[in-house]
Amino acid sequence: AAELRLPKSSVFRVLNTLRARGYVQQNPATERYGLGVRFLALARSVAEESDLRTVAASYLRELKAATDETVHLAVPVGTAMVYIDKVESSRMVRLSSRIGDLASFHSTALGKAYLSALPSEDQRAFVRNLVLERRTQRTIVARDRLITELERCARQGFAVDDVENEDGVRCVGAAVLNDRGEPVAAISVSAPESRFPKKRAISVGPMCAEIARKLSRHLSDVYSDL
Repeated sequence: AAELRLPKSSVFRVLNTLRARGYVQQNPATERYGLGVRFLALARSVAEESDLRTVAASYLRELKAATDETVHLAVPVGTAMVYIDKVESSRMVRLSSRIGDLASFHSTALGKAYLSALPSEDQRAFVRNLVLERRTQRTIVARDRLITELERCARQGFAVDDVENEDGVRCVGAAVLNDRGEPVAAISVSAPESRFPKKRAISVGPMCAEIARKLSRHLSDVYSDL
């Protein structure tokens, strides 16, 4: 109260709110306050975000080298996935995506891969709150059908955007997990439909999933030291 030049009653109310939300804790013997466990979660979240691009870079390059197609890394932010890194294909015809672009959960391989890795109850709650905008003629806009698709993605370990988000573009993606088995990101391979037929996309799926597993293991090692 002295440091902030606020009345003790005001500081007491703020501390009570912070304590109720887990940001501070009070020693019952001394009645002194200290930082609560929620700050551990905040610190962990910041560390995960800052380390992810650095750790993932070599894996994205590996996937690009194996496919010679564009590779993306995205993380969930609110109601969409956001591209945070990209490795371009060396081919003449490339995709127009940029770092910072948004990717819908329901119509992209990145989004479906992320959702497929959530626990079933969380997944269904997430899907209930999504706006299922039709992006192409193939976009899944029925919630029950989307749930069925996510279950299939979970079984096979990867998701396919079968020209569901953008006409003429097909993608395959896989979820990236932290050390607690929770999805924190997703990686994908994207290419023009003309050179990425569905049969090839499905054959690339296991490769994408394996790179995602390797990245997940690496992240688990990094986070276990935090």
